[in-house]
Amino acid sequence: MQFTKYANIGDGYNSQVDIVPGSSPSYRKLSFSLQLTDENDYEGCDLEFVASNELAPRERGAIIFFPSFVMHRVTPLISGERNAMVGWVCGPNFK
Repeated sequence: MQFTKYANIGDGYNSQVDIVPGSSPSYRKLSFSLQLTDENDYEGCDLEFVASNELAPRERGAIIFFPSFVMHRVTPLISGERNAMVGWVCGPNFK
C-alpha cells in the first residue's frame, strides 16, 4: 500500500497501467484507491479511467478496485489538497 498526497498545483499522474512486466514483486492483478479527503477540499485531481472517461467516486471513504491493466490517470490538482491510499493485489503472471 502507498499513501499518496497531492498538495502542489499540477500534481497528478499521467496515463498509466499498474502492471510492470518483468519486475519483482509485481504481477499486480487488482489496483485500488481509497479516498481520504473530503471531495469539497480540492479541485481537479480526479482518478479517471482513460478508455471510458469515467471518474472514480470522490466522497471521503470511497474505495474503488479495478484491474491493474486498465489505463488510468489522476488529473492535475487545481486547488486544495487530496490524499489517497492506493494499493495492489498481486499474484502469478497472467497466462
